[in-house]
Amino acid sequence: MNKLIWTLLLAVNFISDSCYSQNESSNAIMAMKKAIGSSIDKYTTYSQPTTNFGVGTACRNKWVPRGAMLCDMVSSYGLDTVKDENLWKSVNGFAFYGNVPGPLTLTDTIANGYGLALLLPKIFKVLNINVGVKSDKTKSVQLTIDSAVIRYLNYDKFKSLVNSGRNTGLADAYRSNRLVVATSDYVLLNYTLQIALVDTFGVAVAAKLDSLLKITENFSLNGQDSLGFSIKHFEQGTYKISSNKPVVFAIYTMKQKNFLPQGAEKVHDFKDPNSEFESVSPDYTISPPKDSF
Repeated sequence: MNKLIWTLLLAVNFISDSCYSQNESSNAIMAMKKAIGSSIDKYTTYSQPTTNFGVGTACRNKWVPRGAMLCDMVSSYGLDTVKDENLWKSVNGFAFYGNVPGPLTLTDTIANGYGLALLLPKIFKVLNINVGVKSDKTKSVQLTIDSAVIRYLNYDKFKSLVNSGRNTGLADAYRSNRLVVATSDYVLLNYTLQIALVDTFGVAVAAKLDSLLKITENFSLNGQDSLGFSIKHFEQGTYKISSNKPVVFAIYTMKQKNFLPQGAEKVHDFKDPNSEFESVSPDYTISPPKDSF
């Protein structure tokens, strides 16, 4: 399957992340979800980009904040000590994602909406870039996202983790039929933001990037709940902000059937996912359990 590259030409006004209202951001998310198609119809989208809280994330009773989080996707599956991009894609072996990620077939308008309203503001917020653009002819910034993929929980490996008792909260929630888990997610793979010195905006952003690169030649930000990106200065007047950590766009959640009363004992062991779990995916946008940065 051929890789399709998104090209996002930023030809709109931009003033940090305060430029976009909650309603505008929600519209951008919903437009993108609709464009992706029926494969994620029953998935719940996140209101902001995150590299955590995807497939394998588990809660007790309900999804946070109404329920209690039992394990996240990063620290609970060992990704906080992992740099290999393939292990990030497979959640350290706890998820299947296939050999070839699928291409994205989105219009520039829809791609621009998500990139401008959600992804780019988060990047610039972390970098403390607060440069406004009043012209609609900005050509200095180009964002590419290589592809996207649906990942599915490795049920047998997850079952072994639950039954091992290493996470007592997870084991207790399962025994009392209170387990809610993200069994699938939809992630964006390998994005790059390229900035060239061709207009006022590009020059202003490049000045900010230069100040970071004076500290270290290849600046990187890889906190476990950040977008985990790096900055490099390539050919004359060109800077690249990139990340190979999957960005979680949407999740599919399931809960155990026939929730038991608090304290009641479970009398059977894991069965197959379809017989023991049922979908609880709401049709609205939710926020990641904590800020992405």
